[in-house]
Amino acid sequence: MLIFAEEKLTYLAVPKTGSTAVEAKLAPRATSVLRNPPAMKHMPLYRYNRFLVPLLDKTGHGELETVAVVRNPIDWVGSWYRYRKREDLKNTPNSTLEMNFEEFLTGYLQENQPAFAKVGSQSHFLTRNGKLRPTHLFQYEEFPAFLAFMEERLCQKIELSRHNVSPLEEMEATEETLQRFEEKYALDFELWESASR
Repeated sequence: MLIFAEEKLTYLAVPKTGSTAVEAKLAPRATSVLRNPPAMKHMPLYRYNRFLVPLLDKTGHGELETVAVVRNPIDWVGSWYRYRKREDLKNTPNSTLEMNFEEFLTGYLQENQPAFAKVGSQSHFLTRNGKLRPTHLFQYEEFPAFLAFMEERLCQKIELSRHNVSPLEEMEATEETLQRFEEKYALDFELWESASR
């Protein structure tokens, strides 16, 4: 999470949406940087509003707008699946090394998700009861629009390096499983479709 007090803007670091690259480039420019532990770096909007907004108000920063990037939901969970295939996770409950994408999605769809599938959801991160959402929301697939917004807001040119990129991996799932995913996570798809492009 990056807070730009003078520009009245907070960047919410949604996991698997290029947040590490954004942080690497813009952290020196930010007033405050929350990076460790990961729960601070990837603080959801509702938690930001509950804990940090009152603090920012008391320190005289006033109301800050929020900005975030949201990714196509199937690609988002696919990025988690690929990320957790890392060798350093081998033989741990979070590892997806020995499974295909269909198995990962099936675990993600369970009410009691196995450890490897506990990655949350973008709608949980960015909304509450369909009302709360960031001031500005951009699609990951149209990242240049987000960068143009940040360049204008921060009055600087921004060129990102690639960081924390999940390895390429074949991702196939049955139509039935994909349909179940779209139905269960309809709010994630609605959120993504509503974002600026």
